[in-house]
Amino acid sequence: MSMNGHTDGKSNGQKNGLSGRLDRSRLQLFEVSGRVNEDSVSTLITAIERALAAGRSQVILDLSGVEYMNSAGLRALVQAYKAAQGRSGTLQITNPSPRIRELFALVGLDTIFGVGPDAYPDYSALFADTRFALQRQAHHLG
Repeated sequence: MSMNGHTDGKSNGQKNGLSGRLDRSRLQLFEVSGRVNEDSVSTLITAIERALAAGRSQVILDLSGVEYMNSAGLRALVQAYKAAQGRSGTLQITNPSPRIRELFALVGLDTIFGVGPDAYPDYSALFADTRFALQRQAHHLG
């Protein structure tokens, strides 16, 4: 995983995500890998719901390891996005593969999860800095 991003706690001003200052006490990174489909997605959704219930309402999904996603996976992302908004939070996608970017564009989710030159920012450096003790979880699906 590349190590570039924001370590000063400020976002890069993208339209669709973590605008203003990042609240480190509310951040939760999920590193998702494998196949996101009807057989695997419930584990991820449960983990996101737990994070939101614990007050971690700024959710970042690192999709760099996702090989495949079907309509159940897309539906789950929209569900998670709405759940985060319902808790005055955000859901941000980072590092999607070209295949997943294409899928988002095909179904119109790129207008929600990433648009323009700052789409899909890489927050990995923020989570790599151990001084901040930020919450991260790895989820290998399917």
